[in-house]
Amino acid sequence: MANRIPLIVDTTDGNKIKELPVNDNLDLTNSNLVGVNSVQTQTLSIAGTPFSLQYSELQGTPTIPADISDLTDTQSLLGQGGGGGNVTIQGGGGLIVTADDSVARTILPGNTLKIQGAGDVTTALTEVNGTDILTITHTGSGGGGIDTNTTYTLTGADGDDANSKKLRLRDSSDAIQDITLVAGSNVGITRDSNSLTFTSTDTDTTYGIASAQDGDGDQVLRLQSSSGATDDVKIKAGTNVSVTRTDENSITINNTQTLSNAFGTVRVGITDVVADSSNDTLTLVPGTGIVITPNAGNDTIQIDSSITEPNVFQTIGSDSGNKTAGTTTDTLNVVGGSSISTSIVGSTLTINYTGNVGGEANNFEIVAIGTPGDNVELIADDPNDVLYIGSGSGITVSATGTGTGPGGAVDQVLITNSAPNVDQNIFYKVADDTDTEITASSITDTLSIIGGADISTSVVAGKLQIAYTGANNNFNVSDNFAYKTIAITPSGGSTTANSNVDTLNFQSGNGISMTATNDLITITNTAPNVDQNIFQNVLAGGVTITADTSTDTLAFVAGTGITVTGDATGDQVTITNSAPNVDQNIFASIVYGATSITPATSSQALTLVNGGGVDFTLNNTGKSLTIANTSPNVDQNIFNTVRVSGQTDVTTASVNGVLTFVAGTNTTLTTDNTGKSVTINSSGSTQNLFSTIDAETGSATASSATDTFTINGDPLSGIQTAIAGNVLTITNTNPASNQNLFETINADSGTPYQAASAVDELTFQGGTDISTTVGANGLITISYTGGGGGGSQNLWSTITGDSGFTTANTTTDNLTIAGGTGITSAVTGDTLTISSDIGTRGTVAGTTSSIANNASTNLDITGHKGYFLYKIQTSAAAWVRIYSSASVRTSDSARSETSDPTPGSGVIAEAITTGAQTVLITPFAGGFNDENPVTTTIPCAVTNKSGSTQTITVTLTVVPVEV
Repeated sequence: MANRIPLIVDTTDGNKIKELPVNDNLDLTNSNLVGVNSVQTQTLSIAGTPFSLQYSELQGTPTIPADISDLTDTQSLLGQGGGGGNVTIQGGGGLIVTADDSVARTILPGNTLKIQGAGDVTTALTEVNGTDILTITHTGSGGGGIDTNTTYTLTGADGDDANSKKLRLRDSSDAIQDITLVAGSNVGITRDSNSLTFTSTDTDTTYGIASAQDGDGDQVLRLQSSSGATDDVKIKAGTNVSVTRTDENSITINNTQTLSNAFGTVRVGITDVVADSSNDTLTLVPGTGIVITPNAGNDTIQIDSSITEPNVFQTIGSDSGNKTAGTTTDTLNVVGGSSISTSIVGSTLTINYTGNVGGEANNFEIVAIGTPGDNVELIADDPNDVLYIGSGSGITVSATGTGTGPGGAVDQVLITNSAPNVDQNIFYKVADDTDTEITASSITDTLSIIGGADISTSVVAGKLQIAYTGANNNFNVSDNFAYKTIAITPSGGSTTANSNVDTLNFQSGNGISMTATNDLITITNTAPNVDQNIFQNVLAGGVTITADTSTDTLAFVAGTGITVTGDATGDQVTITNSAPNVDQNIFASIVYGATSITPATSSQALTLVNGGGVDFTLNNTGKSLTIANTSPNVDQNIFNTVRVSGQTDVTTASVNGVLTFVAGTNTTLTTDNTGKSVTINSSGSTQNLFSTIDAETGSATASSATDTFTINGDPLSGIQTAIAGNVLTITNTNPASNQNLFETINADSGTPYQAASAVDELTFQGGTDISTTVGANGLITISYTGGGGGGSQNLWSTITGDSGFTTANTTTDNLTIAGGTGITSAVTGDTLTISSDIGTRGTVAGTTSSIANNASTNLDITGHKGYFLYKIQTSAAAWVRIYSSASVRTSDSARSETSDPTPGSGVIAEAITTGAQTVLITPFAGGFNDENPVTTTIPCAVTNKSGSTQTITVTLTVVPVEV
């Protein structure tokens, strides 16, 4: 048998099937070679170690006889011979012979090897000049026989009449087959030996062109042939255009548009802005304090001054009286009244109370017990009223302080839980990996911890044990090695097994037979040499066209003015001149003044060029050419568009359209027809006023130029405001009022709360299992209302793990059960489920930085310590390499895309995609992290092959086997 080179799928060249290149490697990772009878190689390596042993050093080898006498003739083969057409081997030693089945047999001296034919094969042995010649002949015929007719001749031949010729194919047995070429209209065919010539039979090639007037009175360009045939192209006048024929060689086209007066120049100050073309645009750009608003509907432009009167407070009001600014520079004086001072720093007006400390301050005049919507208020009846805070069940209340006023000891109330040892230090809430919480519904509620897939839970000696019960205990061995999906490439589709016992059926098509023995499937072409009556070579124009395959196609392509018609029944190809009117309706020349244009060829086209303001319309049906003046004002370079930045363009609707400038708010317009100028002025005034007034809390901003800002006093606090003339006076009408109240309330934790006003309220509100009440004598009672109170609950206050423990800090503390590496937890209802990620298929992904086309970058994907790799997906065309460590990736960085990695070099897998594509890794690859210490990082390298600079997202479909 001949030496063959295996076929491979080249993923770098559109998945084409090619022979394995010389010096390339065939990667059979996780695959086997089955049924190999012999292996010829220069070197042999086992597990990376070169094999160099002698035959005597091998184990389990058969004994090789040292002499023929050591052999046992169990089939009486020794000494046989004779027979016609046999070859006799004589002398010492033996001859080893193998057939197609690769079974070796030794022919001993004195024995005979008979080569016998079978079926359509015969053998014969002859002697020529002392040399024995063995001839093996195939005598079959038909579809499976050998075609010995291998010589074909293609020639030209005359047809059945003068208008046809033939292409004739003749084989070595003189069998012929013809293709008839038939001449169409105005086409002639002649043959000179094996050359066929196609010519046009039309000889009328003389034409003349002149101007004329047709029967409709229109001016035309007239083409006339030597036979008197004519063809006209009308020249029609469009809008504002006239067409006049002065003689047979001249046509005059004039612009009849009457132009109106327009400004081609706009002067601003001493600078002129001149229109550069008939459709130039003048752009008005607003400067500081100017707003321009165009209106394309009525052709107006409104120019406004944006320096308007700011939104300031024109009028200031008080408790009594108000003041309105009389001028733009008017002044309002803010003067402090009794125990009030005013000061201004920068833009801030500060109003301070300067009275005694005992005066009205931000104290709690009212104390409320309960919630804001449901409480009992305790109101101080006089400046010397007393508020009592009493203790309830399980609560003690104590106070410290001197009551001597500012500078004394800290005045505070201490409220203590006198029964703190309640057995309630438990986890009130339990959360899983996704922060889904489950909350105990009662003090005796039960939390069930249930194992998920391959997870069991048990309580042993007061400890909760969570164990993995799956069959994949070592996490490194797959259940089986099988192909789940069978694909036919490059475009034959695929099929996927529906179960682990599904069956894949192979079905033979036409000319194909299939047999299966043990683990071997044999596919045979049952009709390899089918005769086909086809033309192998075709000679056209001195060029031989040879069929590339047994099903190749010879195409007849129609050229200009030629149509090709095929007749499959009569084996004919008809070539026809599809444009027999060789007059071709063209102009011999075009004359303008003393210049003429003459076509260089019979198919030369005349191009009408659109100049400024002229357009052409052609009508092939009516054979007319219309010339229109599309921009009649060509004599004046003016602005037909006025543009305002950020606004709609204003364009003229007619040749005499008017652009109107409109004066807006606080703007005046002055025109000068003599000087051709427009002057735009701002008429608005400015006021240096405060548009916004800020206080210690809040601020107020004027909403209009005449807004009013009112300063009101507080009757309850004794503050009053008044305006007289331009003076605002703020007065404390009750400066000597004393109230010995607590201005600030402190608690065990949190920010101290300070009264916001002199009549602010402090509310005592009970929390969980705490109630507050106010007695008739003003006594506040704080009581514990919860269960327990010294009772016991069989709950876990402390949770212990394999390492470490945690204790509930409060009665409503949360215990979060978070899954570790490869473990997830979930809470549904009162059930906590803990599951393992090991053995579960999922995806991990990473995105590169923006990289240029054909540039490479490193990418680290967070995944697993060990994994099975099923798929590699990219968001764009890329070359992706996956490694066992970062150092391996660095060592492999110089390898080219067309070079395979060295086995055992740490390259786990690589894929080349042509776009947003997913590559199946079949069979799957086992990957792992080989860093020290081992991490969950999957080192990758990515080369951008998309054709543009962009980021590349790589998604890996994996099954974790080590976490």
